[in-house]
Parts: sequence; C-alpha cells; structure tokens
Amino acid sequence: MKARFTTLQELFRLEKEQKELEKQSITNQLIQKQQSMFREYPELRVNFAVATKDWIWNSSYSSCCLAT
Repeated sequence: MKARFTTLQELFRLEKEQKELEKQSITNQLIQKQQSMFREYPELRVNFAVATKDWIWNSSYSSCCLAT
C-alpha cells in the first residue's frame, strides 16, 4: 500500500513540475516574441514603457483612493 501511495505522490509531483515547465515555456515564448517585436519596431518599446508606467500609476492611485 505504501508503494502505491509513493507512486501517486511521485505522479502528482511530476504533473506539477510539468505544468510549471509549460508555464515557463509559454512565458519564455512571449518574452522572445516581445523582444523580436521591439527589435523590429523600436517605437513600440517607448509606447509599451509609457503604457506600463501609466497603468502602474493608475492602479496605485486607484488603490490609494479606494483605501481612503
């Protein structure tokens, strides 16, 4: 019975590892695609940075205002 439990534990651990590797793979693919787009269209880098900064500021401001 203990061997079966250990086998199930190992199976769940391997399944969890596989899901984590899939997430990392998808993230890496997205980063590579973004970097290639930035190389191809340098103006996107500036627009993306401004949009990200504005989003962070707006979300911080909203949180601040909601808390008061």
